[in-house]
Amino acid sequence: MKLPFMDTIKKAKDFICNYDAILAQSNKLNAAIYCFRSKNMYGMKDVQEIKASSDFTTDPQNPEEVVAALPDVDEKDFIEIKDE
Repeated sequence: MKLPFMDTIKKAKDFICNYDAILAQSNKLNAAIYCFRSKNMYGMKDVQEIKASSDFTTDPQNPEEVVAALPDVDEKDFIEIKDE
């Protein structure tokens, strides 16, 4: 069921939304106010999409390559810890 003034109300809301955007772009409307109004009145959202990927595997195909990639270790860099 469509209400008689539904299209008029939608057009008025769209006009206000667009007018607020124009005011914000011309610095006649504070950016914080525009953000608040757009989130609460116009259905906009803060969305951050993060895609993470890695080629790292915990099961290397060639263990010799892993060992070769490790830095050289000097025995003088270590001290022996004795239990008392």
